[in-house]
Amino acid sequence: MIISHQNKYIFLRIPKTASTSVAIALSKYCGPSDVVTKVSKVDEELRRSLGYVGPQNFERKIWKYDLSDWRRILFQHKPALSFKHSTAVQVKKYIGNVIWESYLKFCVVRNPFDRAVSLYYWDIRNKDVTVDLNEYILNSNAGRLSTWNRFTINNTLAMDIFCRFENLQNDLDIVSTKIGLPPLELPKTKTNYRKDHTHYSKLINSKARARIEEICALEIKYFDYYWNEA
Repeated sequence: MIISHQNKYIFLRIPKTASTSVAIALSKYCGPSDVVTKVSKVDEELRRSLGYVGPQNFERKIWKYDLSDWRRILFQHKPALSFKHSTAVQVKKYIGNVIWESYLKFCVVRNPFDRAVSLYYWDIRNKDVTVDLNEYILNSNAGRLSTWNRFTINNTLAMDIFCRFENLQNDLDIVSTKIGLPPLELPKTKTNYRKDHTHYSKLINSKARARIEEICALEIKYFDYYWNEA
């Protein structure tokens, strides 16, 4: 997550859409008052080596905690929301309507079938026993497979621009022009955890495909994604 008061934009991070690379690239141009959230330890080392702005201004004050924050602290033993993968609803709530309405808001979306495979390899990266991909999809929480609720408010699209993972550099160039930045140079992050790059149509069976089509129906419809045979 980046909220840039200097360049008046909000970048919403969506898991497994190259959001870490985009966040690092954007942080090169962040000012001292901008909100920049943490990435992984390895990626923070990369960002630091590039000389870019690191995590800052992202911790919320305790008096701004809501019930969901306290639930994370007391029952899940996790820190309160710190904006890393916050939803549009959460970000708007904490920055207020004035900033939300006046800043350019964007995120990256990805074909749900392709994203599910990427998510699978990420989630098993440190596991000794490998779970079958299709079983993983069939048993995963719907909110893990779908990204719809991350960039919508009241079931309505809340971003000004949706960059596509499949056309990322070109779409980001459009964003850069609108917010007054030079073209972004995307670093390579999280590239070593997936060894098999077989096309998703060769990996996902009919049952798993049907579940993704059901859970991600709105993403598929609004972004015109479809099942593509390799």
